[in-house]
Amino acid sequence: MKWIYFISVVFLVSCSNTNQVSTPQNATSSEPSPSLLTPTLTIQQRIEYETQYEALRQSQQAIESVWRDLQANQSVSCMREIPQTVLPEHILATNDIGQDLLKAATEINDSIVLWRAECQNPRPNPPSIVIDDGLRLALSAEQTLIKIEQNLRQ
Repeated sequence: MKWIYFISVVFLVSCSNTNQVSTPQNATSSEPSPSLLTPTLTIQQRIEYETQYEALRQSQQAIESVWRDLQANQSVSCMREIPQTVLPEHILATNDIGQDLLKAATEINDSIVLWRAECQNPRPNPPSIVIDDGLRLALSAEQTLIKIEQNLRQ
């Protein structure tokens, strides 16, 4: 946050030193350009984010299918494989993409924890409210992952 403030101050100082008068021809649009909306990533950050995105996507699809099968009154084995996901504490959320990865990871992990808790409970099927909660978390994570994918393509 301090860097953003520092860069903003330097930018304002450099702009105030110009002798240009703002006219409609050199006035800028009030809408930010797409490059300002998506953070510039280093190659290392991009690789890390893409790797985390892919792991989260696989886990999200697996846990969503568990909840959808339960919602359809199908039997689901607690032994069903759910790919290892990225733990939220392993995500560096220093920009918008990182924050979205953190949000998706948290929702996916919460959904997986809910499923594992249900596996510890000796009843034939989870109540519909539990299924709805698990599916809601998985679907919310899916929407966040779609946003991440779009940002990583830029």
